[in-house]
Amino acid sequence: MAYSEKVIDHYENPRNVGMVGAPACGDVMRLQIQVNDSGVIEEARFKTYGCGSAIASSSLVTEWLKGCSGLAYVLEFVDNIDTHDQMFEQFGVKVFVDPKSLVYLDGMEMDYVKNGLNEGFEFNNPNKKANFLKLQQQYHPDKAEDKDKALIKSSEINQAYKALSNVDSRAAYLLSLKKQDHHLDQSISDFEFLQSALEIREQLDEATNTEQLHSLKKEVQQWIDGLVREFKIDFEDEDWAEARDTVRKLRFFQKVMNDIDKAEDQLLNDEDFSLDDDF
Repeated sequence: MAYSEKVIDHYENPRNVGMVGAPACGDVMRLQIQVNDSGVIEEARFKTYGCGSAIASSSLVTEWLKGCSGLAYVLEFVDNIDTHDQMFEQFGVKVFVDPKSLVYLDGMEMDYVKNGLNEGFEFNNPNKKANFLKLQQQYHPDKAEDKDKALIKSSEINQAYKALSNVDSRAAYLLSLKKQDHHLDQSISDFEFLQSALEIREQLDEATNTEQLHSLKKEVQQWIDGLVREFKIDFEDEDWAEARDTVRKLRFFQKVMNDIDKAEDQLLNDEDFSLDDDF
């Protein structure tokens, strides 16, 4: 069976490699990680002797691991499959997951994105609200024997969901892991940005129909996407002053996006009210 382009790329250009062997089956892998004081994996390196797929998968794992924090994620070759493990297969790769981890991983999407000279994995979980509700139910104080402990856990879950729900709070949380989240409430001093922000606010105030709001939402989302790319570069380069400035700008646009949603709801309510009047 021919290897996919991604496997060939990781075999011919392995990332984070200390030493690799010839493409002959052996499948021996050594993985090393560097974890900072906040529990975030800063670096990952590997040594692998084996075939192309073994080298490529080792390279891929090191790309996945960088930046992981909070929960502990363990990726390793499987010799014995537990009867309760759930198997997922895509592009010829099989992944076995402990059922206890599914509530945290269910619905997770991962894309490898290239943007100019920058590339890396982006993670998205469209089911985060459903998983949040499952965890809320699991740790509800009314169902727990130790109500005080369950109350603390429930509060942590609520805070985590709030932080993960919006891009600005996710970025601020990443800065907090590096102890670089101070002064995020300071004013933005970028004059050109403030001019653009004022124009967008004026467009929102003057919008009178859903088409105008949809067009504005698209423009705001483009701003957010661009700022996310900037934040990733700032974060990787440890340019904390620029990263904090980017978070402040993300907060502004996230608030604008929330206000657009409110304006859309108000317009829909007004239309429903007018329709009722006609009847």
